Amino acid sequence: MSDITWIKLKTEMFSDDKIKLIESMPEADAIIVIWVKLLTQAGKTNANGYIFLNQNEPLTDEMLSTIFNRPVNTVRLALKILSDFGMIVIDDKGFILIENWEKHQNIEGMNKAGEQSKLRMRKSRTRAKLLEEGYSPSEAERILAEVDLSSVTDVAQQLQHLLQNVQNEDELIKVEEKDDESRNKNRENSLKTKAVAQQLRNVTLQNKNKNKNNNIYTVFDHWNSKEIISHKNLTDKIKRKINGCLKEHSAKEILRSIDNYKLIIESDEYYFDHKWILKDFLQRGLEKFMNLETAKNNYAVKNNGFKNRSNTVNPIPASHQML
Repeated sequence: MSDITWIKLKTEMFSDDKIKLIESMPEADAIIVIWVKLLTQAGKTNANGYIFLNQNEPLTDEMLSTIFNRPVNTVRLALKILSDFGMIVIDDKGFILIENWEKHQNIEGMNKAGEQSKLRMRKSRTRAKLLEEGYSPSEAERILAEVDLSSVTDVAQQLQHLLQNVQNEDELIKVEEKDDESRNKNRENSLKTKAVAQQLRNVTLQNKNKNKNNNIYTVFDHWNSKEIISHKNLTDKIKRKINGCLKEHSAKEILRSIDNYKLIIESDEYYFDHKWILKDFLQRGLEKFMNLETAKNNYAVKNNGFKNRSNTVNPIPASHQML
């Protein structure tokens, strides 16, 4: 978690139709207080609108009751109403997501805190690598002071610059060295600079590949958790398709589109109920379900009627029930 000390609340908050509907309910005050507390909790978590105890454990109703100092039944009522109104989403594992989180977040503060956290981690990893290579603590700090780790995108340029400096130093040594002691010392420094450059390059490459693979598995596991048409294995074709979508959309956007698709096909309020496998969904349905309100408008049952799902659901071949 990052040190976020404030979020945004619009002055028009109580003019919102959903808030007005909540205010007409018996437990209106308690529900609105819990809504604001959820917003502040999401700010403390600083995970793009998600609320959890840690990345592997969601906050239960009982935990929220303790944190918010409210009866557990009141917390459950508030969560149900906020979920029904589309103000939060609670996934199958109990993780809570604030919808349209960008309206409430302190973007500048969150980005600054996030960057500071990344910088500390990057600096710590580089320092550990230098100590493993045999550098003394004072030498490691001196090298870290000469390298700007604030932006991963600049690391490649820094590496190129460092290597160019090494080449220049080698040429300078050949021309200007006056004795063997000076020459050996300069070459030793050049080798250390090359080692630092290589370490930085390895760290950057490892982080890039790790983030890419993590997002692919996150999308695949999230799809299977929805039990639309589950896949036994993450094939190369599915990997390539997910990776292609991640070049145009964030992992969060893809997960939200899957959630919206699941909601539409299982509700009697919408006529669309075709079930795709993951690869086909990413190709044909990702854009269609990216925005929940648009999808609802596009697939709502017309003329105040409700579909008979037993007559309209497309049968799924047995071979596709578990792929």
